[in-house]
Amino acid sequence: MSYQFSSGIAYSHEQNIEASMEVYYKNLRNVIEYTEGAGFTNTYTQWEDLVEIGKGWAYGAEWLIQKKKGKFTGLVSYTLSWSNRKFDNINEGKKFPYKYDRRHEAKIALIWRPSKRFEMSCDWIFASGNAISLPKSQYYNPITFTFVDVYSGRNDYRMPAYHRLDVGATLQGKKTKKFDSNWNFSIYNLYGRENPYSITFEQDPDNPSRTRALQYALFRWVPSVTYNFKF
Repeated sequence: MSYQFSSGIAYSHEQNIEASMEVYYKNLRNVIEYTEGAGFTNTYTQWEDLVEIGKGWAYGAEWLIQKKKGKFTGLVSYTLSWSNRKFDNINEGKKFPYKYDRRHEAKIALIWRPSKRFEMSCDWIFASGNAISLPKSQYYNPITFTFVDVYSGRNDYRMPAYHRLDVGATLQGKKTKKFDSNWNFSIYNLYGRENPYSITFEQDPDNPSRTRALQYALFRWVPSVTYNFKF
């Protein structure tokens, strides 16, 4: 169950320049989360025993300015937000940032149309890193002959920030009453930012008593060419 309250203001100048600002607050009840150390290897455990019921809240503000007419169009947006959860038996009953907590999000989108047949665009996106739980230390268990991770709290670390630049161009083909086509050329993540997908840990091969973190990234540069047609 959730209740959301929001308020905003908007301005439009000659149906071309638009600007808006909105603030919101959302209150959540009866949200669920896996218990500490929950596992599914025991087939006799009911799923209700693997989750905790708690509460949450999210709040923030959003700003947007947009140009809608002319050869150059585009928008700039920014969001400042918080999203937290609290459970009696998780994280010692203390509140913690939820996995969707993104402190900052920004976007810049620009489109240039010098003619009816040609268009270029670029989009830049920035977002704060995901909140994650990382071990602060380890100890060796002589019974299982394994290292056991020790955590300081739930989601008390941040992955590196996410950002990328996408560019594209569209060339309109000759249009008739029965046929319409265009070519699209684009590059995803133009400057090859290695945005973090996951973080894992392994023993340092040069020093087995130390543990090192490894960050994995996906899709650095992704060029594409598309031909679209309708008839």
